[in-house]
Amino acid sequence: MRATELLNRFMKEFGWEALNLGFVVGQRFVWVFTGTYWQLRQSRKPEHYDRSAQVMNIVARFKFDDYLAPAKRSDFILTHNRFEHPGFVLQDHVSLYHVNETEAIFVEAPAGAELWRARYSPFFMAAQYYNAVRVIRMPIQSFYRLTDQMDDPANVTFITNTARCGSTLLTQMFEATGKVVCLSEPSALNIMTRVAEEQENKTDIDLLIRRTVRMLCKPTRNKEVGYVLKLTGPAMPRLDSIARLFPQSKSLFMYRDFLKTTQSISRLSEELYAIKFIYWFGQYSSLRLQHTLAAGGWPKKDYDGFNMSYHLSFGILLSCISHKHYLRFRDMGLKIAAVRYEDVIADPVASMTTVLEFCGLPTDNVELCRRSLEFDSQKGTPLSSERLRRHPTLQYAGEAKKEADAICDKFALPRADQVYVAPGTITYRPDRVIGKLRDLEATE
Repeated sequence: MRATELLNRFMKEFGWEALNLGFVVGQRFVWVFTGTYWQLRQSRKPEHYDRSAQVMNIVARFKFDDYLAPAKRSDFILTHNRFEHPGFVLQDHVSLYHVNETEAIFVEAPAGAELWRARYSPFFMAAQYYNAVRVIRMPIQSFYRLTDQMDDPANVTFITNTARCGSTLLTQMFEATGKVVCLSEPSALNIMTRVAEEQENKTDIDLLIRRTVRMLCKPTRNKEVGYVLKLTGPAMPRLDSIARLFPQSKSLFMYRDFLKTTQSISRLSEELYAIKFIYWFGQYSSLRLQHTLAAGGWPKKDYDGFNMSYHLSFGILLSCISHKHYLRFRDMGLKIAAVRYEDVIADPVASMTTVLEFCGLPTDNVELCRRSLEFDSQKGTPLSSERLRRHPTLQYAGEAKKEADAICDKFALPRADQVYVAPGTITYRPDRVIGKLRDLEATE
């Protein structure tokens, strides 16, 4: 990706935001004359709860990065359609897109669509963005009132990961069992990190988290026995808060060889604007790196004091910080286990059986998980293996290697050229991995 492409994308983003803002301001004047503005104000009063969900038509849509930019209302230009009861959003084809301190935003897909399924997109937010036909907005008070009538999910598992480590494959394997609703990186939970940094009222944050998880795990027609929420990178540091609110939940941390992870992230930067922006703008300055990542929802404090001179360092740093949080969660006593990508590939059925048993989920359909290895949910997208293979592989050598090694040393973690098995890895079987490697060598 050339610098001109990134600059052109930024210009489009600024132009879009200006257009959206101008449209909203002009729309407000129109709504005053049509009476919609008065109806909107009335809908925010408790006595008008039954008509407080505003259904809106989508005129246009745009995001700086379709896969990594956090979800927000301004991703769409919208016009008023009608008001509905908040319970309208409990339908299977309606899902929570974004939530903040003042409102909750949902997207409505075509009837019958289940956007959490991998066939729509490897990532839930992207599936919502591409398939939305309408947007529903409701005041946060109505969102709270609606979710107060919902129960906590009886069986929920949260997945955290290092990025580019096979976690998408893991969610597909959960889905293949036919017994689990699995949401891969819902952007709605990104609010946790920003709100936690800006507010001191822990009770308010907890209420927001609990209600958001309840809505994401709403019952569907599939009669599922459990839910799996794969958290985004920005939400991972707050896993302890989620687990505390849902004490019966289990958590998984998926990781992969550090070098393979960072090389994959580098190739992805040639396809996704958000990562290329981090590489270019975040280099050589800890302050710029913090602000660049904060724009995507990551907590600034995790990256304080790190200067990145080489692209190799970003993936290594991301892996180290993810492992740091995982080890912190273990020390806190969270019910969390690690899953290693190499183990899953070596023996998918045995690994998934172990994972399902840890999560308290049935294993009778575990053989179906093998099919996930044959299905590339990222095919045809910028994340597909076919497209990423076109880009060069970062070399672990020279000054870049020294900087990467220094990062690992600072975190007291093995260097990228060393085999690492994290404490609490439930899928690791040395004989199984060695046997798989011998099979691969025999075919070369």
